[in-house]
Amino acid sequence: MNYSIYAYPWNLSPDNYQEKASEILSMGLQGISLAVSYHAGKFIQPLSDQQRVYFPEDGVVYFRPRLDYDRIKPVVSKQLEQVDILALLTERQDLCVNAWTVLFHNTRLGLLYPDVTVKNAFGDPYVYSLCPAHPDVRRYALTLCKDLARHYSINALLLETPGYLAYSHGFHHEFAQVPPHPRLEALLGLCFCDHCVSAAGNAGIDAASLRQKVAAAIDDWL
Repeated sequence: MNYSIYAYPWNLSPDNYQEKASEILSMGLQGISLAVSYHAGKFIQPLSDQQRVYFPEDGVVYFRPRLDYDRIKPVVSKQLEQVDILALLTERQDLCVNAWTVLFHNTRLGLLYPDVTVKNAFGDPYVYSLCPAHPDVRRYALTLCKDLARHYSINALLLETPGYLAYSHGFHHEFAQVPPHPRLEALLGLCFCDHCVSAAGNAGIDAASLRQKVAAAIDDWL
């Protein structure tokens, strides 16, 4: 079994990646799991000599896309204007490189393509969550994975958020005037977009009736 350390591309540069790779190997680890598709965040960096609190770009990829992505296209990080850290790391023969890939948690793409996002029982879109039932979303995810596997010598794909997200998922300044409850969270997390409703119908589920019951249950709780 290979053991790796999770890392962010904004902490690596042409000046330090060799040193960091050697440090990883000296710790008894065999590889690095690099974030190649990531969402927003607020990161405290205890050992950084440049920036102690860092805000990365939202919903970008940290590699050079080469395939045809059809309608939904990845947004490339500004870091790639200077350097492709993933390419530099995979050129080393002594380091296993895993591509840590966030798929459906992407607010930037959700705002660019609002029709492909999860919709709750009231039809409200969750812009941070791309719906796995939407064919455009699935094509995007598959193309993203194929692009990485074909054009970079990676050891493995580590997929984050390959399915539906929970209602509470750390969106910026989440706010509620009612106490959280697992039942409310579960009901608000159900998707009733056109593609989910169609798939439910194909499975023999009366999605229209279910949507009404879910909405009524949420209203009753609120």
